[in-house]
Amino acid sequence: MCLNSQEISRWSKYTFTLLESSFKFVRKVLQQQLATPANMKRWGRSASNLCTLCSAVQTNKHVLSNCLYPSTLHRYSNRHNSILTILAEYFKSVLPSTHSLFVDLPTENPISTIFNSLRPDLVIQFNNKLAVLELTVCHETNFEQAKQRKLNKYSHLENNLNSAFQGHDILLSSLEVSVLGFISGLNPFCKLLKINKVPKAILNNITFTAIEHSKKIYITEM
Repeated sequence: MCLNSQEISRWSKYTFTLLESSFKFVRKVLQQQLATPANMKRWGRSASNLCTLCSAVQTNKHVLSNCLYPSTLHRYSNRHNSILTILAEYFKSVLPSTHSLFVDLPTENPISTIFNSLRPDLVIQFNNKLAVLELTVCHETNFEQAKQRKLNKYSHLENNLNSAFQGHDILLSSLEVSVLGFISGLNPFCKLLKINKVPKAILNNITFTAIEHSKKIYITEM
């Protein structure tokens, strides 16, 4: 995971303000001490190290980001969309009237207005440009892989534009948020839009949302 010192400091200071139950959860995740089947077997408290839903080895990473069971994937999607909603509401509040916001959420201008089949998470149209932001919520150890995977997936977005948007320049950015709310950085995207940095309060809200969803996922899956 490649994060700058400012982000690590922000995250550390914020997590110390969490309620005790959430702070303990964060600490156990970082220390690989959640009571998953993999740990329970290692500690001699269980005969099986397998996920009861998908039968894969259930490590911390598995339960929080890698389980492929349909109900778990739905919870991952809810976590992702909750963070995307925070971003959409923030950008809506600060963008000038000359900019148009499109988000892959039911309550927003649909991404299908711009693209034929591909669905990046958030697009801001201004002048003759389309600033695209693709959000991934991933495990802390998967930041670089997640970033590269999404950049590769959307590297030829210009070939997927609807006719009304042909000729627009596409400015592609990715945003990685970890299951514990570390944030890879929104400053480059803000620079593209020529708007101020995202306030710390919004970043902290994203961190809180990621942690609380991850905690619920863990409690539910256990």
